[in-house]
Amino acid sequence: MNLKNLLHPWIQFTRIMSLILCILCASLTQAQSTQQTPETWNQIVQKILKNGSDMDSYDGTYRTLSVFQPEDKEQTHWAKYLSAVGAADSEGTFHAWRIHAVFENWVLNENQQWEIDQWLYVLNMQGQIQRLSHYFLKEEKDGHVLEHRQWATGSIQDPIEQQRLEQFLQAWMPTSESLSSIDPNEF
Repeated sequence: MNLKNLLHPWIQFTRIMSLILCILCASLTQAQSTQQTPETWNQIVQKILKNGSDMDSYDGTYRTLSVFQPEDKEQTHWAKYLSAVGAADSEGTFHAWRIHAVFENWVLNENQQWEIDQWLYVLNMQGQIQRLSHYFLKEEKDGHVLEHRQWATGSIQDPIEQQRLEQFLQAWMPTSESLSSIDPNEF
């Protein structure tokens, strides 16, 4: 047996590992390059604070922008919610301490029950993911929960999760030219 035949599997292995490393590096670079700028993120947060609807909860007030497609929530649809979670001070000024980004796909099954695929991203005020969750819910049309499961997700540093969040946020990311002309009622 010659040395070339002995090294062949190792050479193949190192070539495959090099290819995987290149793909991973390209993914990381792409994920980093698609993240919003601090200025754009701040403008989105300010839009939530200015135009969101309030709902009180046990862990603070949720000031939320939402969008539904289609708007008829009696049929299969998706929903996106972007919320600033915080509280008002004694003078009534709202202060947020985190952002929740939620994407839901609502499918009406054959039993006329909702099957909801939900992604929840908890972000700090700089737009960095602090926590993410993926849930499945089954509900009656009146909102009675029949089933609730949490599904596995990737790490908050996982480029796939970063890209998923970036795709979700595209609905809320105005271009620099349109920042001043956004109708607050469009969400």
